[in-house]
Amino acid sequence: MSRRHSRRVLLRRFGAAGVTGVAASVAGCSGFPTGDEETDDGESGGGDDEADGEDDGEDGGVVDRTDDEQDDDPNEGPSVDLGPPVEAIDFVVPTVEVNADRNELAHLTVETWEELGVAVNVVEVPFEEQVERTLISHDFDASLLGWGGTPERIDPHVFLTNLHHSGNDEAGGQNAPGFDDPAYDELVETQATQLDREERRETVQAAQAVLANEQPRTFVANEGGVHTYDAGHISNVGPSLGEGLSSFWNAVEAEPVDGDVLRIGSTVALSSFNPLDPITVGNRRVVELLYDRLYRLDREGRPTPWAATGDPVMTDERTYIVELRSDTTFHDGEAVTVEDVKFSVELFADYSNSFLEPIDEIDVSGNELTFHLAEPFAPFRATALSSVAILPKHVWDGRSNPVVDADDESVGSGPFRLADWNHGDELRLEAYEAHFDPPAVDRLVRLSNADSSALFRDLEAGRLDAVDEVPRGSAIELVENANELETVPYHHTGFVSISYNTRREPLDDVHVRRALGRAVPKSRYVDEIRDGMGTVAHSPIAEHNAAWYNPDVERFDLDVDAARTELEKGGYEWDEEGKLHYPADR
Repeated sequence: MSRRHSRRVLLRRFGAAGVTGVAASVAGCSGFPTGDEETDDGESGGGDDEADGEDDGEDGGVVDRTDDEQDDDPNEGPSVDLGPPVEAIDFVVPTVEVNADRNELAHLTVETWEELGVAVNVVEVPFEEQVERTLISHDFDASLLGWGGTPERIDPHVFLTNLHHSGNDEAGGQNAPGFDDPAYDELVETQATQLDREERRETVQAAQAVLANEQPRTFVANEGGVHTYDAGHISNVGPSLGEGLSSFWNAVEAEPVDGDVLRIGSTVALSSFNPLDPITVGNRRVVELLYDRLYRLDREGRPTPWAATGDPVMTDERTYIVELRSDTTFHDGEAVTVEDVKFSVELFADYSNSFLEPIDEIDVSGNELTFHLAEPFAPFRATALSSVAILPKHVWDGRSNPVVDADDESVGSGPFRLADWNHGDELRLEAYEAHFDPPAVDRLVRLSNADSSALFRDLEAGRLDAVDEVPRGSAIELVENANELETVPYHHTGFVSISYNTRREPLDDVHVRRALGRAVPKSRYVDEIRDGMGTVAHSPIAEHNAAWYNPDVERFDLDVDAARTELEKGGYEWDEEGKLHYPADR
């Protein structure tokens, strides 16, 4: 398959013996528990972070301590010769206008970090600037940012490999911390090749344990809660894992009680419907309605045939045969062919989709596509085949820069087509009646409003049918008191985390990262700032994603004493003013 840009092949094959070797090497080099240590099995999000300052869990074995070292008290005074003072950390965070909850979390965290003698410069920036600084230029020391729980991210490959493999740390790579651990890389490369689900699960859990011990990110919370809809206006709705009511399935299956319009409110503004653009979650949800895929993930996150006639046939561990439906047409009336699908996969592979890297070649014959992989790739159907929007070759072929070229027409083959947007706050889609599975409504209207309370007032007044936001503040009481408003659980599979730039001092030191990780008020964020909405996180895999979640990773709850002990273990000391200094022998 032709590639316009060179790509680093990240996946290598490892046998079962390789997994055992990886676990052993991690145990010896990265503090991975060997099975002899005790673990803290408390419930995620439970307890009081500030109860008594005790740390009941093991330290993960990153550095062994003697009893004498554990008794050291940093308040007894510094050594005669201090190392240089630790530089101030630039902490990039969202503004109050972008996300008030995370802004408050950031400032509470700074208070605790400063208790450790760490100076912090808080840098509040708009969302676009934070993304550029964190993910593109890597111009930050620490950054508080959230990752959405999109359907393809239910498979652990995305959060483990894309965000933490050392091969993804170049400019624009999603490994913003620059985490570089050969043993970890081997684990995530191995899980990608394991077609046996239970073997893969064990490796995935081992990788989560390494991330907890090494703390390239401190995972704070999964921001779940509830979503709300007007049961007097629509029926046949239900939550999807990771998306709540915001999923593709509610848009196509919801049935209005009266009329033929579905009206949805969101605080997320829309900016682009170009499927190749690295778009935000809100834009992506619209793209899913405009463009078909071979497979879609159902409400539980399992791949199910969509534009394909059935499950792929595997002739061996590296070959997948997929049959395309014969009754699919684009919005301009042209038939969807296997050539369109092949063109789309190759275009996405060239520009924007790392899930497709394992594909070596695609053959087409009749109505079948045969995907030949260079290596076994366990999440191939759940990620690669479920994430590629099928584009019309006759529209896209020959575009000089398809990633940034405007796609105002948005000619896809999905169940909806674009009716009106004009880059404003109101989007109108209309049902594509020729679709093989047309939606239950004739029109879908999506209204954007940054004021969440206004959206819920419109919902209560009957001007909206659903709001894909979690009710907060006064909206909670409004939802509870409205007779026809119903709520459904929203189990968020994304996460909010603090990334540490391991390319820079002092964040290149695991002791510093572990200390900062023990000084984040996670439970206070969930219980107080978010009114109990969501769960405390210690891993990139959410606890509601039970098939892959590791409940036994080392927990990093708020414990300032344990944080100071982490710094002591690294040789850090404090001066008479309580300011943190590097080890004297640095």
